[in-house]
Amino acid sequence: MNRKNPQRRETEALMIQRSPINGLGCFARKRLPSRKKIGEFVGEKISAREARSRVARGGKISICEIDQRWSIDASRSGNPTAFINHSCMPNSFARIAFGRIYFFALRSIVPGEEITLDYTPSQHPGRRCMCGLPQCRGVMR
Repeated sequence: MNRKNPQRRETEALMIQRSPINGLGCFARKRLPSRKKIGEFVGEKISAREARSRVARGGKISICEIDQRWSIDASRSGNPTAFINHSCMPNSFARIAFGRIYFFALRSIVPGEEITLDYTPSQHPGRRCMCGLPQCRGVMR
């Protein structure tokens, strides 16, 4: 993904900007009602084996597992959902249906608020969590 010019991938509801959590983040452009769809995680469909290989190389990744065989890597062809950061107290959740990954609001999200997700289970187990909340677990699981 072209992380140097992420603005061209913004949507009507989502934008990408600097995050206090980590690097760039996905932020609401408008009010997102509770339980409503925020967006779809899009990217390259890759095998679980390829996903493990890309994770092992290290660095920033944006890979979500669909099932035991397939994952989606949004780091090359994603949208603002590729920038959703981890939080121990998230405001969104993910659902997988028919081989696709969708994000929904856990509660009403206000314009300018960062969209966050609990990455559990994570491609980064044991990595230090950066959410900074008082309820922070300290590490991703």
